[in-house]
Order: sequence, then C-alpha cells, then structure tokens
Amino acid sequence: MSDAGPSPEPPFEPAAAAGAGPSAAQARGDSALDVVRENLVAFSVAIVMALVIKHFCLEAFRIPTSSMWPTLHGEGDAGRDRQEDRIVVDKWAYVLAGPERGDVMVFRYPLDRSRNFIKRVAGLGGEWLRIAEGDLLVRRDPGDPWRPATKRRRVREQLYTQSYPPAGAGALERPTGTWWETEEGLDGWRLESLERPEAARLEYEGGARSRLRYVPTLHAQGSQSARDVRLRVRVVPKGPATLTLSWAPEGGWRTDLVLAIAEESGAPSEAVFRQGSEPPTHRPLRLTLKPGRPTALVWEVVDGVVHVHLDGVEEAVLPFERALGGSEGRQALSITAEGAPLTLEGLRIDHDLHYTLGGGDRHRPELGTPQGLRVPNDSYFMLGDNTFSSSDSRAWEAGGVRLRDGREIWWNLSGQDGTGPSPVRGSDERHVVDVDGVERRWHEDDEAEDLPRRWLSFVPRENVVGRAFYIFWPAWPEFPRRLGWIH
Repeated sequence: MSDAGPSPEPPFEPAAAAGAGPSAAQARGDSALDVVRENLVAFSVAIVMALVIKHFCLEAFRIPTSSMWPTLHGEGDAGRDRQEDRIVVDKWAYVLAGPERGDVMVFRYPLDRSRNFIKRVAGLGGEWLRIAEGDLLVRRDPGDPWRPATKRRRVREQLYTQSYPPAGAGALERPTGTWWETEEGLDGWRLESLERPEAARLEYEGGARSRLRYVPTLHAQGSQSARDVRLRVRVVPKGPATLTLSWAPEGGWRTDLVLAIAEESGAPSEAVFRQGSEPPTHRPLRLTLKPGRPTALVWEVVDGVVHVHLDGVEEAVLPFERALGGSEGRQALSITAEGAPLTLEGLRIDHDLHYTLGGGDRHRPELGTPQGLRVPNDSYFMLGDNTFSSSDSRAWEAGGVRLRDGREIWWNLSGQDGTGPSPVRGSDERHVVDVDGVERRWHEDDEAEDLPRRWLSFVPRENVVGRAFYIFWPAWPEFPRRLGWIH
C-alpha cells in the first residue's frame, strides 16, 4: 500500500479580461457608496421620526418666566443663578380624555396663538368659578352652593409651601423658644432644640390638659393669610392620652381633630367643626393610636376637606361646610394633650396655595362677585401657581379696531396695569401683532371705529398642546437637582 501523495494544486485561473467584471477598486467604491446611501437613509428616517414624535407625541419646552413658581422655575426665580426648567410635554395625554383640574398644561396663548403658554387647569367647561378668601370656588349650576375646588393629593403636595421649620435667609434669627408657647397658667410641655427648629422635639410631660400654640402667624404669598394648612408629625405616645390638633384661621371657623391614644380600638376619636356662634358639628372617627407605638400623622385642612393619614395610609376624608365672609381674627394653630406623656418629632407645617384675583386692578370682575364666571363648554380657565405674578385667565384682555372694509383686528391688551401694548403709530400707518400672531398694518384713515375691549379668558379645546409631566433639566451641578415628575 503506497502513501498518498500531496494534493494537487488547483488549476490556475487567469485574471478576467478587461470589461468582463468590476475591478477591486470599483467594488470598494460601490461599497462606500452603499454605506453612504444607507447612512443617509437612516439619518433621514431618524429626522422624520424625530419630527413625527415632536409633532404628535412628545416635545421639550423651556420655562422662561416665574408664573409657575415654585412648581416650575423660570429665569431669575429664587436667585440670579437659577436655571430655567426644561420640561417634557405629552401630546397624547388628551387624545382619549380631556384635561383634569390640576393638570399642568401647555396651550396656545389666546392673545397670541403663535406662542405657547404653560399654566395649571383651574376651571372646566360648563363650570361656574369664583375666587374668594384664597380659594377657587366652583359650582355646576347658578343655583348650587359654592364649594372649594378640590385638588388631587399629588397636586396638593406640590403646591404646599413650608412654614415651619422656617426656611430662607434670616429664618432662625428669632430667639430660642419663641416659635411655640403655652397658654398663660398652663404648663406640661418641654420644648427642646428650638435653636434648631428642624430638629425640635415637643414633649408633653403628662397630666392636666395643656395647649401648645404655634406663635408665628401663617402667611401665604404676599400679605395674604393662609386658609388651608397641613401638619406632619411623628407621634410617640407612652400611655393612654388624648391629642388634639386645632386650626382656626381668620374667618370665624375652626376645625379640631381629637385623637384617642388607647390600648383598645374604637376609642372616642372625632373631628369637630365650628362656624362662628353656631353649635359645633361632631364627626366620629374610627382612629386610635396605640401607646408605645410611634405613628406618622398627617393632618390636612384644605379645600373644604379634612384628610387624616396614619403611617402613610389615608384613614379619613371629611368634607365640611365653611361660610364665606366670617369675622376677622388672628389665626391660631395649636396642639393640645392630656393624659400620659408623649413626644412629637419631626413636626412640619405647610400652607396651601392662596389664590388672588390678580395683580394690579385689571381682572375679570365676575371672579370676585357672588355670581361668578362661567367657563364655556370645551374650554378651560387657566391659573399660574405664582398667583401674585402670573399672566393667566384672570387678566387676558384684547383691544380691537374695525376697518372701513369690515375687517376686525384684535391684539393683546393684558398687562399688570391693564394698559398692555398698543398699536405702534407711524406717520400715517399703524401696526400690531394680532391674536393670531400675525403682524397687521393699516393706515389711520382706514379705521372705522375702536372696538370695546373684550376678555379672552378661556383656552378652547383645539388650542391645547399637551400635558407637562417631567422636568429633565437642570440636573447639574447637584444631581438630581430639579429632575422630577410634574403634578
């Protein structure tokens, strides 16, 4: 058996004759062109998709002003180095359902529809609105009673402003012990660490009934007194006792939350509502705190409703009636204890947004009257969170002129002082940017008459752009800084 020899070499193939096929250089050129073509196609598709997403789905916006402070920050808010918030707007949010009260919404400005504005939805189509004593009041029919417009919990949480511990420059300049005081002739409380209010401990030593009062008067923005408050605290009870939280703002009404601390459930807790000289209303509650068991308590008196949360669970929602225009008097927030010792830790007090009729003297007059203002169907009434400095539905007003050919030209006339911009006058020509965002020019001789001012207070459904839902910038230098959801 002989060994197999080496495999024969494959036969030699001569190079292709000229013109018989592409050369290597040509192949490389075609390959490069294919790569460029594919990249151009991919880039074009990406551009088209980005435009489609921006037009129909999501779009980023910048906040240029302070009208939504403190929810959204514009240029100059809270310091010179404050960066403007950048937000993402969901344009699909209202495809299947309309906006809800409390939504932060982007829309085309009724006085210049070429511009986008951002405000919070305050009134819905078909409602009657009124602003009184810091609250936005609503009703569906002129014969119905006025009721405060309630806000969802996440909206309330975003709108609360901290009152205690005091915040900001100079907040801790008051002498120690002046934030809280006991009524004359009563004792039983020991106040610790009040030189550092954020670490304060309020200790009830037990025994006779003793009331501790919060001394500073709560104020909302400007000089307006707060009507709605929230108190958060960790209660550490050492035995059977009674803890009472009381809120009596100006207006002649008062709300008490009386909580029983007992071993057995079903102890007599209750909410008590008082209005002027009328007999108090008692509402029993099935809430009992246990001795020796710390409990996180949140108590809200807001929008005509009392909310009670224990350890993060909402245990009670109690609407109550509050008459408007009660007697004026100093606000009073107090904490009363009786029985076994207890400690209050991490106490914080916040006040809710206090609405006003608007800056200056120009605002929809109906908002301040008992009759109120009706929102047209399929339209929305918008308010800024910075109620003292916001161009919103309270003051949107247009001026107009009718020309001899029958055309009407309307322009923005809303300003803090009610004057707003006027048409620019040339030698014989006038021009203005109208409510459609178009520059209009006409000669003075073309004018037939000046038209009466008219309010453009409502945003029609077709002018809604979308719902703002996330702040994506600024994130630096202190990450995550302003990143977060918008409610």
